[in-house]
Amino acid sequence: MFTFRRVLFPLVTAALGLLFLASCGGTSSTTTGRPIVDPEPSGPTSPLPTDPTDPTAGLPDLTGAFSLNLTDKITYSGLAAIAAPIPLVTPVVGDPKVLLKVSQATPITGTIGIGFEHNPGFWWAELNSVEGTGQNTTNNFEIIFSDSQLTLRVSALKTTPNGNAFNSALLYRVRQANETQCLPSKCSVNWYGQTIDLPLASCFSSTAALEAYKASRVVECQNYMSTSQTQVKNLGTFSGNYTDIAVLP
Repeated sequence: MFTFRRVLFPLVTAALGLLFLASCGGTSSTTTGRPIVDPEPSGPTSPLPTDPTDPTAGLPDLTGAFSLNLTDKITYSGLAAIAAPIPLVTPVVGDPKVLLKVSQATPITGTIGIGFEHNPGFWWAELNSVEGTGQNTTNNFEIIFSDSQLTLRVSALKTTPNGNAFNSALLYRVRQANETQCLPSKCSVNWYGQTIDLPLASCFSSTAALEAYKASRVVECQNYMSTSQTQVKNLGTFSGNYTDIAVLP
């Protein structure tokens, strides 16, 4: 069983101290700040803990998960692509599962988990949503999830306007070298030859400039996961009720 984890990079307390001293002291220095993409190292690194006396030890809680109707049920090419570099051994046991949770508030945010069981064990990936990509309208809802290895897009159509039931496609794209779309940004500041990471807003002189940058990153991410891109593929479909996934604040 393998997991993808989103790693948060907190503000460095020491950096704040240095900035405060510089602003109050008599020594001046030129600092440069620029927004950069945070690569967030994560991916399939090691199996989760297992207990030989309990075959379910280490498995995620799949309460509320949906069965995923795979596009390719013969060679499991989609599962093989997202699981790489872990070899996929067929056949896959049972239906792959999707565990989707979104916020009740709008614009929607959330998490997605996807997993399947094959001969070596249970493979599992968990990703957070990309800020600004969640939309819930009268007829459909869309949201993108991403990390340094994989990007997933949930594209759902409601069966009736403002209805509860939905049918959704699960699109995927495996990240290639030098692709930075749908990854978070941070502010990188050069301070006396040292690179210090600060909150993204520190790189912008106004809220308007910050929001314009964030909006451009959302459009970039949406284009990256557009079905017009040949690298974006349909992993499968699932159905459910919106009230069952809107469980986050």
